[in-house]
Amino acid sequence: MRPGTSVLFVPWSGPTGTGEFVRSLTIAQCLQSRWPEIRIRFVLNRQAPYADRAPFQTHLIDGSPTYCTSDVQRILREDRPDAVVFDCAGRAACLATAREVGARVVYISRRPGLRRKAFRRRWLRVLNQHWVAFPPFIDRPLGLLERLKLALFPGVEVVFLGSVFPESEPARRDALRKRLGLDGRPFVLFSPGGGGTRGNGPQAPDVFALAARRVASEAGIGAVVVAGQNYAGELGTTNGVVFVRSLRNDEIIDLIHDACVAVVNGGTTLPQVLAHGRASVSVPLATDQHRRIRRCHRFGLTWAAPLDVSGIAERVLRLVADDVERSAMERRVRSAGVGNGLGAAVESLGRLLRDGSPPVLHATGGAELGPALPRGREAG
Repeated sequence: MRPGTSVLFVPWSGPTGTGEFVRSLTIAQCLQSRWPEIRIRFVLNRQAPYADRAPFQTHLIDGSPTYCTSDVQRILREDRPDAVVFDCAGRAACLATAREVGARVVYISRRPGLRRKAFRRRWLRVLNQHWVAFPPFIDRPLGLLERLKLALFPGVEVVFLGSVFPESEPARRDALRKRLGLDGRPFVLFSPGGGGTRGNGPQAPDVFALAARRVASEAGIGAVVVAGQNYAGELGTTNGVVFVRSLRNDEIIDLIHDACVAVVNGGTTLPQVLAHGRASVSVPLATDQHRRIRRCHRFGLTWAAPLDVSGIAERVLRLVADDVERSAMERRVRSAGVGNGLGAAVESLGRLLRDGSPPVLHATGGAELGPALPRGREAG
């Protein structure tokens, strides 16, 4: 990598939700670890609770990058990066401006609507790489029309990430469990994600916490609730339940690695749980998560549950109590072959920065396994 090479990350960012920022941050940190001389910057919504704590130089704007086109264009013209990674954010005009200043352009899509947008001709003319955030069996493999469009635009590379996370480390796992008082005890992880307020209904961290209390009380097992860095409520104390407002992403991964069951939303944490072969209960907390969870539930890779204390607790208690049921789910999850796409992302971006090599198709999420997965028994 030549000295002075720069990459600008533009993830969707706002008062709620952290998935895009965490994914971009994980990729950025791995990129810099591999090439220490690289210069990395972020564009973030100043209303995001993590905006002033990002470990890289940050350009702050007054809203989501998707709705602040002129601000993003101005930053691109001033910064003139060698590559830009738009994570579920930005408009065609922003991508075009990035190409105008000489940058390579990467776009990450995490739901069908964004994926369709990235396959429009106007986008294909300016894209170098399109990374699909989820495994192909969740977000479907490339269709015939998409392949035809790629044939017309051979300079566009498609990468199925599957999941993106820093690898767990044994020493770090041990230290974290001791710190949380979990050393030597089995536990259930309850992780609702960012923990931001959504609408006027029950808030996910509060519901997850009540479900954790019931599970710990009835099953006699430990539980960890990670409320999320956006959570503004008060954390109580209960025997058998550890409440944490937030943890670093690598620490969340360490807990996923060691948990006997994980309770998560249908965002970026779900494929991380699948990549670790864990049994799980998944709760949709955003509109784009319903379809994703339904598909994984249909394949028996997770059990879907509503945002309801009884609904969550009953499914978790069943998985904790039934070793046969839990082991069967874990086998199905492992057979799905969801991998860690962090290496593919860094390698693809590094190759793009070095020499713009001809595109190759990457899949790190069981591209051919999804349709063949057996249907699991559904939780009633």
